Amino acid sequence: MSAILPAYAELHCLSNFTFLTGASHPEELVERAFNLGYASLAMTDECSLAGVVRAHVEAKKHGLHLILGSEMTLACGLKLVLLAMNREGYGNLAEWITLGRCRAPKGRYDVRRADIGAPLTPGEPSGPAHLRGLPDCIALFVPDHHAGDALLNAQAAWVAATFPQRAWIALELLHRLDDDCRLIFLDQRGHGGSSTAAGYTVQDFAGDLTAFFEQMSLDGAVLIGWSMGVQVALQAFSSLRSRVAGLVLVGGTPRFTSAKDYPHGQPPAEVKALALRLRRDYQKTMGEFFRRMFAKGEMDQLQYQRIVHEIVMGGRSPDPDAARESLQILSLVDLRDKLALVDRPVLLVHGELDAICPAGASAYMADRLPKASLDIMQGCGHAPFMTRPEQFNEIVGSFLAGL
Repeated sequence: MSAILPAYAELHCLSNFTFLTGASHPEELVERAFNLGYASLAMTDECSLAGVVRAHVEAKKHGLHLILGSEMTLACGLKLVLLAMNREGYGNLAEWITLGRCRAPKGRYDVRRADIGAPLTPGEPSGPAHLRGLPDCIALFVPDHHAGDALLNAQAAWVAATFPQRAWIALELLHRLDDDCRLIFLDQRGHGGSSTAAGYTVQDFAGDLTAFFEQMSLDGAVLIGWSMGVQVALQAFSSLRSRVAGLVLVGGTPRFTSAKDYPHGQPPAEVKALALRLRRDYQKTMGEFFRRMFAKGEMDQLQYQRIVHEIVMGGRSPDPDAARESLQILSLVDLRDKLALVDRPVLLVHGELDAICPAGASAYMADRLPKASLDIMQGCGHAPFMTRPEQFNEIVGSFLAGL
């Protein structure tokens, strides 16, 4: 590094052990930091120390000073980066990570203010006494740039009180999709964190989406749908037309089953067989379906295991009844007649090797949507945003910039 510039240390760095956020292996990050002349690098994967061994081996090879830490988002929404100052601090941090992991389903974590400091609500049980203030750890408070001043001030005050003389505010200069827009994620009924419901028709899903837009008072939004979410977006468009500026449709199809005049779907007999297998052995069938989402050679085994750990073992599969009923609806729905009515800019993104919804489905839609552009991601399967997040975000970011 130039003698004119001060020594630089990166204190918040995520490896590919932080699924869907970090992209590089820990050893690659260390090598890159060394080549750039960094004085030090902190490895801070989310509620995990999984990458520190690989990072340590590589840092020792290059003589780079390595700091061990972890990123945490507390149950209240407060985000911290915690850096161990010594072995005692490393042990305390590891114990808090273990505490947070053990009280949540596999693949998730639950860390709370009361574990190490004053609780958010009176009467909340406190954590182990020796973890109060998380001794021998430095805390970096990472503000949510969408939060209001009152919340940020309250969070900063708690951090300062909990980590006296060991707390700083992290001012990060990152260029992300949500720098210029607000990202809002909605789990459909029976999926993710949403509750189950009495019905699972495409009209039900579209109605939920419309109600969500109204409740949140969303206008000028860009609606992004993936897989079945593409059909939900097409169904809901007429109700949301005045509220949306554009659509991004990922790995979708207007009709899930093939027909004489539509060769871009799954054979009806295969869809019926899938429904039967779901009734007989839900877990096994969902596992097979999950594996089909990814193309051969799309990712290495380590990346695949992280995805399995985060989604399948993390308990984020659809509710069994929701999955079965949704598949039944998919076998009947045909929204091709709605394509010509979508008079907003539409970005279609599709994996070249998608075995769930063939890429020809997006090509079909691109020919019939009035204002469509199509981007085929080479070598990708049904979920390119999982396996190629940086490339996917760049594609979507360019689309948003052009609206």
